[in-house]
Amino acid sequence: MTPRKSDETREKLIGAAMVCVREKGYARTTARDIVAAAGGANLASIGYHCGSTEELLEEAIARGFEAWATAVERQALGAEVTGDHDGFAATLVALIDRFEPLAPYLRAFVEAFPPAVRRPELRDRMAAAHARARAAAADVVARGLRSEGVEVSRRQAEALASVLVAASDGMALQRLLDPDATPSSAELFDALAVARPASR
Repeated sequence: MTPRKSDETREKLIGAAMVCVREKGYARTTARDIVAAAGGANLASIGYHCGSTEELLEEAIARGFEAWATAVERQALGAEVTGDHDGFAATLVALIDRFEPLAPYLRAFVEAFPPAVRRPELRDRMAAAHARARAAAADVVARGLRSEGVEVSRRQAEALASVLVAASDGMALQRLLDPDATPSSAELFDALAVARPASR
């Protein structure tokens, strides 16, 4: 089925808004920026196809966050459980050491949170995207622990995955602010190995 012209225009505006958010940020993007990036659209088309500039920007942010969560999900699912790394560690390696593919989504990831605090629809979409990434990480954790002879419930695997995703999110913020100071998973494992005897 061929997309209607109105659908094509709406998608074009959303794509342009996503570019503007990545390049200029949510707060600094104007309707004129979006129509300029859309090439050929006009200001009236935003209201006609998307409701308002705010709604258009929030749709762009939601999609950017969903793209971030999907990329994290793929990295978690692609984590290899080996003799060196169990499910927890393998997922940590995947989420922390492979930020380069996620770099284009970092700004949208950060920009998504402030408007989500006051927009339930946006918050729900972000929560759903986050849940998919968490579920993917939980699958790897459970598989890895099972290979070590340890059985965990789905709830336990998801709890461990929540810690991993939170670590990934925090590392993403740190990388955005100070990439040289962001530790690798190897550095984290080394620090944990040193700290573990002291905690006994």
